[in-house]
Amino acid sequence: MPEDQEHGNSDPLVRFCRDSLSTNLGNWPLNEDALARAFISRFPVSSFLMKDDLQALGAKLGVDVFFRQLPADISGFNGAYEGEREIILSETENPLGISTHTFFHEIRELIEHIFISLGHPTFPPDGAEKRAEEFAMAVRSNSALKESEYLIENALNASSNWLRWISVAAVTVLMASQAVACYMLITCSNACSTLCRVFPFPSSKYPAAARRSLTGTSYTRASFLRMSG
Repeated sequence: MPEDQEHGNSDPLVRFCRDSLSTNLGNWPLNEDALARAFISRFPVSSFLMKDDLQALGAKLGVDVFFRQLPADISGFNGAYEGEREIILSETENPLGISTHTFFHEIRELIEHIFISLGHPTFPPDGAEKRAEEFAMAVRSNSALKESEYLIENALNASSNWLRWISVAAVTVLMASQAVACYMLITCSNACSTLCRVFPFPSSKYPAAARRSLTGTSYTRASFLRMSG
């Protein structure tokens, strides 16, 4: 059964995907920046989220989020079964911010699964990882920009000129730092993954399937729990 019919109007991600299609069908597929901006317009988010925040946002999106001990080269993965969705994230956040980035990466793969079920995929299967990375970066950078705009507006309302310009300068430095942090996060994460492939850790209980993109794949509850438990 197509996912939009299966969930009706009760599924937040399905509604988001259907609305994105109806609004942009003449300009389909959307690029990742446009999709990310539509996403944060529908679901306002912060550019940095703690574990509780990620689980709360997941609940809002209809996605169960769990933290498990994962191998060093896996920061997270997702799965869908019987109309339910889960994201498994590593308990160890190294480097700082990777959990937030990985969460949005996995959300993008789940969104693509819905687009596929609606008959309008946005990229070929071999492009999933690259596009999910672009989406995650776009969500974080656009949400950081919104946060910065709010801070600048408050800074410009400061009571004195010197306080106003100091505040604006501080916000500018913060914006630059966030941009560098987003870039360095992916660079460090990729470097860590490369090291883990060159110097692999002892084999774990996680099957090879968990190391690949799960976009468009459905799992039984038992098979998914074997990977996530």
